[in-house]
Amino acid sequence: MTRKAAWSVMLMAVVCTTQLVAQQSLLLNELTSGDPSVRMGAFYALRSAGITSSDSVVVGVITLLSTENSYAPQQASLTEDYVTYYGDVVQAVASLHDARAVGALAGAIQTGKMAISALAAQGTTALDAVLAQMATSDIVVRTAVAMVLTKMVSPPNSSV
Repeated sequence: MTRKAAWSVMLMAVVCTTQLVAQQSLLLNELTSGDPSVRMGAFYALRSAGITSSDSVVVGVITLLSTENSYAPQQASLTEDYVTYYGDVVQAVASLHDARAVGALAGAIQTGKMAISALAAQGTTALDAVLAQMATSDIVVRTAVAMVLTKMVSPPNSSV
């Protein structure tokens, strides 16, 4: 490869990287939109690029779960698309295995096995956030707390 060709390739790489960073920044901003359809589109675009592609994306998606945890209960009804999206956000955050996600996952504890397993895997790091969920009168949340605590103290290969 000639020196000129090498410089051209390097320049193209810099331009592409700059464009990707700009697009990522725009998508991260859209995760904070008041419009759930905008948040949904941004999430799926970031997910296709890789949630773990940068720390700012990881933090953005964890924050997104907290947003959806607040949004969903305020709605009279949720569309099937939204419910699927919310589950996808829970799954994405649960798969991070990141201690910074404990609060957001605790807020989604009622969603089921993904959040429950991710919280249990955090062990004592998640204990305060999980126990704080006992303050609710919601039986589904309280049952999920019991399931997390059971998983925390169960042997790793048990079926609990």
